Amino acid sequence: MPKVYNLSEKQKMFGREYIKDFNGAQAYIRAGYSRNGANASAAKLLSNPILQEYIKELIHKKAKKADITAEYVLNNFKKIVEVNSKTYINKSGKEKMIDAHAAIKANENLGKYLGLFMTKIEHSGKIDTNQQILVLPADAADWDKLTETHFNNISKIIKDDE
Repeated sequence: MPKVYNLSEKQKMFGREYIKDFNGAQAYIRAGYSRNGANASAAKLLSNPILQEYIKELIHKKAKKADITAEYVLNNFKKIVEVNSKTYINKSGKEKMIDAHAAIKANENLGKYLGLFMTKIEHSGKIDTNQQILVLPADAADWDKLTETHFNNISKIIKDDE
């Protein structure tokens, strides 16, 4: 039994149009929505988790119908690398790769699939590793044991955070 999605017919039409070319604004217009603000409205529609799931299912069905699997894609990348990494001698007598760009891109996609590359995230803000932790007694009876120094330290911590 097919999954039921809580989407309007127009939203479903948007999903079907979107997977044709992955152009949100054009899919929005082709689905019968207004041209005015198509980019922003399409982006808003695409942020809907139910619609996202619906689109993933449509893509999966389309790939299955075309018999496209992860293995098929990986084998194609492998063929692209093998064919385009071969060299030839050009008219100037220089050795050239058939299509270095295609070979590099296919290798890059294979590497991404296999998780060989790490994405480096740089943080430009300040990280304060000297945060003070305020620990207060859980039992009201222990509050009597706090000294004036404790209260002064607590007061300082609170003022520093303001």
